[in-house]
Amino acid sequence: MDINSKNKKLCLEPLRGIVTQGEKLADTVTFRLPNVYGNLTLSALSWQLRAASEKNTLATADLTASASGEFCLVQWEVSADFTAVSGALSLMLVGTDSAGNVVIKFPGDDPIWVRDAETGQYSPPEDAIQKALNGLQQAESALEEARESLENATKALQDTEANFRILGHYDSLSDLQSSVPDPSLGDAYGVGNPTVVYVWDGLAWAQLPGVLVSPALPMSVANGGTGATTNIEALKNLGAQASGNLLVNSRFKYNGRNQTSYTGGALTVDGWNSASGSVTITLPDGVTVANAASISQLVQQDSTLFSKSATFSVEDSTDTVYSVSATMPESAQNTSSQIASQSTPWGSISIWNSNTGSAFSVVISATSAVTLTAAKLEIGSVSTLAADLATAQDETIEQLRLDMYDLDPGRPARILTQNKNLLDNWYFVGGGSQQGGSRFPINQRGQASYTSAGYGIDRWTATSSDVTVSVLSSGVQLSTAGGASVRQIIENYNDYAGKTVTISALISKPQITGRASVRLRVNGSFSSYYVNFTGGKTYASASFSLPSELTSLYFEISAENASYVILAAKLELGTRSTLARLVNGEWVLNDPPPNFQQELAKCQRYLKSTYVTQNVCVTDSDSQIQTLLMDPSIMRIKTPTGIYLSPTIYAHQVEANSVIDITGSAFTINNFGSVITIKDSRFEVGKFYIISTSSIWQNFVSDPVEILVSAEL
Repeated sequence: MDINSKNKKLCLEPLRGIVTQGEKLADTVTFRLPNVYGNLTLSALSWQLRAASEKNTLATADLTASASGEFCLVQWEVSADFTAVSGALSLMLVGTDSAGNVVIKFPGDDPIWVRDAETGQYSPPEDAIQKALNGLQQAESALEEARESLENATKALQDTEANFRILGHYDSLSDLQSSVPDPSLGDAYGVGNPTVVYVWDGLAWAQLPGVLVSPALPMSVANGGTGATTNIEALKNLGAQASGNLLVNSRFKYNGRNQTSYTGGALTVDGWNSASGSVTITLPDGVTVANAASISQLVQQDSTLFSKSATFSVEDSTDTVYSVSATMPESAQNTSSQIASQSTPWGSISIWNSNTGSAFSVVISATSAVTLTAAKLEIGSVSTLAADLATAQDETIEQLRLDMYDLDPGRPARILTQNKNLLDNWYFVGGGSQQGGSRFPINQRGQASYTSAGYGIDRWTATSSDVTVSVLSSGVQLSTAGGASVRQIIENYNDYAGKTVTISALISKPQITGRASVRLRVNGSFSSYYVNFTGGKTYASASFSLPSELTSLYFEISAENASYVILAAKLELGTRSTLARLVNGEWVLNDPPPNFQQELAKCQRYLKSTYVTQNVCVTDSDSQIQTLLMDPSIMRIKTPTGIYLSPTIYAHQVEANSVIDITGSAFTINNFGSVITIKDSRFEVGKFYIISTSSIWQNFVSDPVEILVSAEL
């Protein structure tokens, strides 16, 4: 099976729906990439396939590549790791150069789907976190063996009445000689791997015969060890790992709110919170903190730190790393107290107990302006931040961690499963359904613009005549000379009483002047339920807890002396916005455009454009005639209202060949919008009539009468 690529994306359509849970080696896939991309020869790279499932597992496989003409062919045999869990699976090909740098990525255009197995769930694959834990267990066993070997050697020396302790470890004798230029008599150090012990005899470093420790103790964190310098510290730090950063968004790269600056006392870039006060935090190129303030992050996985040494490191824009180490408490203290602190030229860095969530936190304080570029909290007494920064960050893993720990409810989620949109007719790009061709938004009233208060495009009503709503191919433009909004009335609002909801909207450009916002009007007030499009941002979202008693609920998009184009909006349950995500610095929708026919059907429950058929009608004793409407469907209420869209309406009497203008005659619509009853005293009881838009008799041939039937809220 061949999978082609286009614009650095894998076209995965041939793979969708053919893989079943638990399969292995049944399908062989060839990814067909261009062999030359820019200055890269792709067949010369090392390739790895990564797959993230909606159940937060990660499977990887190293693949082989070969050149074939103008193509690079990368072979993959679908293994059990990739099919172990059912559901959505996001694929990404990652190319690495000879130095180990990730130089190019080919993500899938959309997730594929692993079908459920008939026999039930298989065990999930060993994901990246489990592999790391297995490595830690191996390191722990090796460390225990090393500890026993060293203790045995020490005891043997003590039996010979030697009294010394090993002061440290160096990779080579030359490293020891350069690092300890003035040793004291009897100083002892471990050298190499396996480790031998050297003692200063007053003239030279003498190897202590018969003492051999393998592996080296203590091992460095970069080699899977603990980063400790003594046995006791090493035993405390069992579980250290080279890339074990307990912080998320450690390189300040993810900025879900899409603002270029933040003020104090709020969440800022993803996962980080600013202290209250006059703090200003600006982007890009790291995070600049000014005005004697701080940013902090609550530590997830805090139990892994209990009773261990921990090191917090921060790099600033001068490429200088500052660090502070501390012995952590045996448990979270549920109090605000500082554990350790280290001064820097621009302020300080510190580790704290936190009474927020009974956890630990890290704090970066600035007494003068500083630009921060990276941070790390790790187990061990040695900082490995600089080593981390020498390699590229795995974006897939980082985004999964951001979603997994859910530090920031206001950050748009980058997840596979989207929440249901509680709004109707929420996708505004396309130019309007009045043009035909299933174009969004649904616009049964058919106007290209609306300039008065009331309903315009389906389900959305303007609150004032100060607003102009224009239906464009790029979206719906909202323009005001004063202040107004368009709103959708939520019909079943009591379903959401006492629940947490999230609102969001995406616009194509910021307002020219004035202010724009997305908000909820709850029980007649929106004062506590809004978020503004500030600082030139095009995406805004916020979460709110609704009162336990609701009398009304409206979703509104507003403008004050502003003009901008709306692309999409969303109201959803929960604390996370799932409408859009950042891709290469641009906001794109997580949700695909809705199904047109389904969206039209939802709107037609409130409003439908239909026709009065030309059935022959007979007048009853109340001077009424009844005829059917085309396309009958159940509407919101049993007795909707109607408006003739045709300029003049006529009733032709069949027997006398006479015509009556009934444009102003009273009428009602009943039976769920399927029957229209027209009343006029000029109708003759028992006579037959035909409804038409023409005043000219055409032998029972007439144009249907167009009518707009409304059951709006």
